[in-house]
Amino acid sequence: RQIHPIVQQQQETFVLSISVQSIFYSSLPLLFVYSHRLVHPLSPRGKLVYRGLEGLQATNELIDAAVTAASSSSLVSASDIILRDCVWRCAQTIDHVKQLKKTAQDLPNLCEWIDGDEPSAPWSCFEATRGGEKTTPVLGGLRMFQGCRVVHVPSYLLGLWIACQQEALALNDNQEETEDGRSKVTVEWTHLGPEIRYREFNKEIESYDNVVLAAGAGIFQEYLKPNNEETSEGRETQQHQNHIFPVHLVRGQSIEFSSSLDGNNSAASIDDAFLCGKYISPLPRGEGSDGARRRVLVGATHEFKSDPMSREQVEEDMKCATQFMAPQLWEGNHFTKDRITEGYRVQSQRGPNGRLPLLGKLNSHLVPQDSDHTQLQHKNMWIFTGLSSRGLLYHALLADLLVSAVWADDEAGLMDQYPELGWWKK
Repeated sequence: RQIHPIVQQQQETFVLSISVQSIFYSSLPLLFVYSHRLVHPLSPRGKLVYRGLEGLQATNELIDAAVTAASSSSLVSASDIILRDCVWRCAQTIDHVKQLKKTAQDLPNLCEWIDGDEPSAPWSCFEATRGGEKTTPVLGGLRMFQGCRVVHVPSYLLGLWIACQQEALALNDNQEETEDGRSKVTVEWTHLGPEIRYREFNKEIESYDNVVLAAGAGIFQEYLKPNNEETSEGRETQQHQNHIFPVHLVRGQSIEFSSSLDGNNSAASIDDAFLCGKYISPLPRGEGSDGARRRVLVGATHEFKSDPMSREQVEEDMKCATQFMAPQLWEGNHFTKDRITEGYRVQSQRGPNGRLPLLGKLNSHLVPQDSDHTQLQHKNMWIFTGLSSRGLLYHALLADLLVSAVWADDEAGLMDQYPELGWWKK
């Protein structure tokens, strides 16, 4: 969104080349367990999070751009990007009911309260028989709408990448090529391979004017292991790197379920996304014969130890947290556990504004290094990571701020306007 006016102002001399360098490490799953995201600006207690409404608006602008691009492409279906247009937060205690009702009163344009005994409430499909009577464990729920959505992230990212390519083509229309025959604006994706070391990576990036490190857990995969590392060497590394970067890795595992029951059967009608400590959310249906299978994702664990939870432990953790909400997932033969997905995310330390990301310019004293103690090196190196569970809420808003700082070749304006974003350098 920042590029178009700048190119128009500098058409005679401006050449812009954007390259995404992707590295997939065999030792760490970088595509995190959350293949979908529930986009909303509220905390579990119903409070607006840091710049939540601004983030929601910015994110929806990019989601809409991805949907528009997907509608003209055969690579991704626009209907697979936005899975649902609302998200539910379920109340399980009297105090939680009071909190969420107040939220509905304070933010009527964003959400509404629905009583637990409302016949049309979506959790009616979660009814269980207790003592011969049908009951529901939900005391009520907050329906979040007006841009609150369930987004399938892989489809969204593909649509967004198509939009970037289309934007580059539009910017190059009616413009002359450069002297060496290149377009003035190019976007490309380069896969560098899983075994590249920082020494080789430094050579790859030295020709660029600016480099933004935005690979999430991949930035720290070499040395920032989950807490409670078993070896003394691991603990020393963890302590040292936590002193440099106030973050740690969190492992997450989720379970994908599927059902081939007819969609009109209430036992298989989990059609909405629910937050209830964990989350229960629909996934896109499969293709061909799998198109009749209703797919549901339940997650996620939050693991800080070096050894992952076993399959049995993951299932027990998810069952304890969600069986009261969706007994049909765990009882009878309505659903089948298809697979468990696993991955990591970077989680920052909690501060007065919650968990804020690492955003800004790196200096020679504050850069990642690999296990060979080789540092990433570049004259203009920026970082954008640590968005944790709110990556989809914040990514568009904070990326705009970062791009403005990159164009200005100075982060002073960013830090003056949003001093709280410099927390990680202190």
